[in-house]
Amino acid sequence: MRPYETNRELIAQARRFLDSANVHRITTWILCYEMSTPGSRRWHRYESLLQDFVQTKTSLSKARQLIERQRVQCAALQVSSVAIKRRIEKLLTSTSD
Repeated sequence: MRPYETNRELIAQARRFLDSANVHRITTWILCYEMSTPGSRRWHRYESLLQDFVQTKTSLSKARQLIERQRVQCAALQVSSVAIKRRIEKLLTSTSD
């Protein structure tokens, strides 16, 4: 991409994160970005807003995925822990006889 050229990939990424809570705000930013003169202060401002939005949403998505993986791992550890506890209790009761 050449300097001061509208970043179509950025726009596509921003659109992928649209939802009912942000659709009007983000589509307005996209429209203002597309309608601004490339390289102008206004153009840079909206490009920056869109970049920040995409980076934030991408980071949140990655964090949610990580949290979900950790939740699954914790659940598996809990199952293992309960199984180990039962085996220990069984061993303790069988050796105390």
